Amino acid sequence: MENVGVSSLLMRVRQRQWWIDGTAACCWAIVAAAGLLLVAMWLDLVWELAPQVRIAAMMVASIVGLGALGLLVWRTWKHTNDEYAARQLDTAGGLGGMVLSGWELSRTPAVAGSHSLSAGLSQMAVSRAAVLGAKVPTSSAVPADPAKRAAAVLFSLGGIVLILGLCLPTLAITQWHRFASPYADVPPFSRLEFEVTPGNTEVIYGQGLDVRASLAGKPVEQATLVLETDGQQDEVPMFPEGDGKWRAALSRITEPSSYFVRAEGARSKRFQIEVITVPNIEAVRFQVTQPEYARQAMYQGPLPEGGLSGLAGAEVQLWAKSNRPLSAGRVEVVTEQGAQMVDLKPVAAGDNEVTGSFTIMHSGRFVVTVADNEHQESLEPFAGTITLLEDQKPFVRMLQPREMSLATPNINLPIEIAAEDDYGVARLQLYRSLNNSRPLPLEFNIEQLPPRRLHEVVYLPLPDYRLQPGDEIKVFARVEDNDPAGAKASESPVATVRIISQEEFERMVRQQQGLEVLTSKYQQAARRMEKMAEEIKELEEQLADLPPDSELADEIRDKLNELADQMGKEAEAVEKAAEQLLPYDLDEALTDELKKAAEALAKAAEAAQSLAKKKPATNSEASEEMQKMANQLSESRQQFDQQASLPLDLLSKVYPLLEDEAKFIMLVQRQRDLAERMAVLKGLDSPDDPAMKSRMRDLEGEQRQIREELDELVADIELRAERLPSDERLDKLRDTALKFASAVLESGATEAMLDAEVGLLEFNGDQALAKATEAADILESLLGQCKGMGGQCKGGLSFNPTLGSKMGNTLQQLLGEAGLGGVGSGFGQGAGGSGGGYSARRGGANVGMYGGMQSLGQAGMSQGQGTRNAAANGQGDGSGYGIGGNGRDPSRVDMNVTSEAASSSQGSVPLRYRRRVGRYLQELAEELNQQ
Repeated sequence: MENVGVSSLLMRVRQRQWWIDGTAACCWAIVAAAGLLLVAMWLDLVWELAPQVRIAAMMVASIVGLGALGLLVWRTWKHTNDEYAARQLDTAGGLGGMVLSGWELSRTPAVAGSHSLSAGLSQMAVSRAAVLGAKVPTSSAVPADPAKRAAAVLFSLGGIVLILGLCLPTLAITQWHRFASPYADVPPFSRLEFEVTPGNTEVIYGQGLDVRASLAGKPVEQATLVLETDGQQDEVPMFPEGDGKWRAALSRITEPSSYFVRAEGARSKRFQIEVITVPNIEAVRFQVTQPEYARQAMYQGPLPEGGLSGLAGAEVQLWAKSNRPLSAGRVEVVTEQGAQMVDLKPVAAGDNEVTGSFTIMHSGRFVVTVADNEHQESLEPFAGTITLLEDQKPFVRMLQPREMSLATPNINLPIEIAAEDDYGVARLQLYRSLNNSRPLPLEFNIEQLPPRRLHEVVYLPLPDYRLQPGDEIKVFARVEDNDPAGAKASESPVATVRIISQEEFERMVRQQQGLEVLTSKYQQAARRMEKMAEEIKELEEQLADLPPDSELADEIRDKLNELADQMGKEAEAVEKAAEQLLPYDLDEALTDELKKAAEALAKAAEAAQSLAKKKPATNSEASEEMQKMANQLSESRQQFDQQASLPLDLLSKVYPLLEDEAKFIMLVQRQRDLAERMAVLKGLDSPDDPAMKSRMRDLEGEQRQIREELDELVADIELRAERLPSDERLDKLRDTALKFASAVLESGATEAMLDAEVGLLEFNGDQALAKATEAADILESLLGQCKGMGGQCKGGLSFNPTLGSKMGNTLQQLLGEAGLGGVGSGFGQGAGGSGGGYSARRGGANVGMYGGMQSLGQAGMSQGQGTRNAAANGQGDGSGYGIGGNGRDPSRVDMNVTSEAASSSQGSVPLRYRRRVGRYLQELAEELNQQ
């Protein structure tokens, strides 16, 4: 019977053997599998193994590990038995085979009923073997060295891996992810770090994509973008942008793809490009054709910034381009009247552009959509606004004459009209009437293509109408545009021209420009003489270039005849001016100088005519004669300047200061009158009477006007004094005027007037009265200084004893005509009172005046605000329609006659008004005129 002790002993040994060998087998199996896997990872670092290869490597490593484990386990199972255990105990305990003998004896089956000695001895040997074997430690019989060695190798390998992971964590993590997820997109380890934009993205079909990469870690000389489509790779070079940044452009992407960036053997992650296959509207272009009558250029191009705009009937053709082949499209035009659908058709079969057209009839908006061959509609429509342009009313303005004008009956009255329309002036008419008769129209010829701007000048030949002072001519203009839907029209305000006598005209001109009229008469004579001197000098220079002894050429003789005719005409003009006397003593005294100038010109004309007829005559003889003429004319000019021009020039310098003296005296009178009228305010403080408050507001306005005119007057005196020429005869006048201006500024009169205004505004009657009276007292105290300035003016003109009294009388006459004679330096009598002649003299600026100053030898002149001369070249009888009325039949409106009158009523201004702006200005002007 088997001994239980030996069996249990050997069982413990076998179990230990299994644990140790099993542990060693597992460790070696793991070492084998991990080693193979590490080798595969190293190979992957070198060559970037494919996912399948990495999977195969992991499978091989697993198989090797499992094979090693199975092999070792089989080997352990083969060797681990009772005999091997008994031998291990005998060897470890040095028992000389006793345990093995005991184990063998224990396996010998006992014979039933046997009590032999051998059986007893066997039993004792087995027991002895169990006792001796139990004394041997199991760890000695089965040492743990195999397990320790395997574990040491395993832990060493693990330590190496751990150290590598700690030192190169990125490498470890990268390789772990590459083998843990072989089909995941994990780039191989590299010292380069990639940052790629836009990464995973979506692209509309047919569009391009810009890829940018930022590389860090080490310098890179070249980078490549790899595009993978359907298993095919395309390499696109990338271009450096500095600081480790690279860029590449992919054009026209039509299929889903992936891409990555590669550089220096490393690469980035793969990124996906998804393609949006619905059509996208890339561009829309337009062609807008306005109605023919507008004569505007066709617009071609993208949608304008303000949207589509056009007149009613404008045709719009549009083209919508997509990224995909298109099959159809539509335009939805939405207005207040409803919605209209317009179909768009492909330009050609399979093309990616569709086209269609619609007509602008109302303002609104439009929306464009397209559909591809798969009937997919665009997700984002193209939209814009539609603006219906309004054909504005035309605009017409009568530049001449003014709405209120005066004219003499012996001039050609200019009618100047400016018309404008946004698209074309189709008709322009001038209506005129005499003495409120029925207005008759005059049609102007319009070009076949109506112009947008029209400027016309015609002349009414007043001498043909046999007009008399008191007659009135009324004119206005009418314009129509070329709108085919119905012409729109507008009319200018009516201009009324009252006929006055020549004497009244000259009186009014002298009243406003007396000194200018006087000086102009003599300045014209001086200019005529100067002009003739220049003509003679020019002819002299031509003769100097010719051979002295040569016969006088016919060309020179013709020029001499022309010069003689011209000098004769100038002499007649100067003679005519001398015959027309102005009502000034100085003009009467200087008339002889005009006659002398006319005689000098006439003599020069006779000499030139004689020289032209003289035969034979050489160039040198002609040059000598021309020199004599020039010298004689120069002497006459010098005498004229000395005797006439110089006194008049000096008079023009000092006369404005005399006017200022008279104006100051008038302002003093007005201030005193105002202060006396304020006496009714004494004791009034914030009165309850509305009428009294209204009167105080009126008085405040009058006080403010006097103060402003005083400030303006002082500024004028300073300016005119400083502009006096450097002349010892005028030095005292300059000093006196400047001292007077300073005295007024320092007197406190302006401050007192301001205090009076404040009192009136606050309804404080006592303050207003006191300050107004104070201002009047201050100004009256300055009257002596002011008259001293006038005395200096008179003293400055005493350089010529023969003209002294004449110039004094002329100053008196000029001030009298200007309405300032009664207050200026004791010269004559004139108007006084509030406002006086000064205000009257400045009036009339809004009245056009047409006529000629015969005393100036002029064909015509004008008077008004500003200066403008309107004339037409050439002569012509002109044809037109009569104005009619009162039995007279003036039958002409001259279109080309030379103007005998010019007006400053309204200057010609550029017609830049457009649509509502122009209409607004016209309505504003009409409102102001009505006020």
